[in-house]
Amino acid sequence: MKPTLPGALIVLCAALLPTAALAQPAIGVNAFRGTGPNSQMGKGLADMLVSDLFTNKTFQKCHGTVVEMMKRDLVLKEIKLCREHPSEFDQSRCPREGMLIDPTAVVDGTVVTTEDSIAWSLQMRDPATGKVIGGSKGSASGDDVFKASEKIAEQLARQACHDGMDYTSTPRTPPGAPKPPAPSLPPSPNKSILNNLRS
Repeated sequence: MKPTLPGALIVLCAALLPTAALAQPAIGVNAFRGTGPNSQMGKGLADMLVSDLFTNKTFQKCHGTVVEMMKRDLVLKEIKLCREHPSEFDQSRCPREGMLIDPTAVVDGTVVTTEDSIAWSLQMRDPATGKVIGGSKGSASGDDVFKASEKIAEQLARQACHDGMDYTSTPRTPPGAPKPPAPSLPPSPNKSILNNLRS
């Protein structure tokens, strides 16, 4: 019996979104550049933001997707490994070409740290044009440092979802695109939106 996909890819494939939902906002989060005595908070804040976007109610309401950009290289390597070793891996379980989700917005920026505080300047850009379409700036100290990502997630979710529009029953579709068919069953409330791959 051939082995199945490598571990990290199994996790990503287990939480795939329906294709129709891919018209919704898809935010990719890169590792932020950290400076100062706690420079590791650059990547740390990015990791927390990914987690908080995943659970953010505003982002869930507009059917948003979180694309794990920091893991994309690993995913690409595992896809290549699976495809290049057909005798070792079950090819029916290998992802198809074109399955990577392309983000509709990418977040990057800097985090400046002191011994007990952080200040962030983040930009959310259209990956096709590089145009800044949102972002977040602020600072926090003490215990509030670990709550900062929740605030940032809400700000970015509102910007990406165009606050005030109702996506609850009808997923947003780009202008001119065909209307996706209605799903036969409502999506599971436990379905993960944290992924890199489409079905």
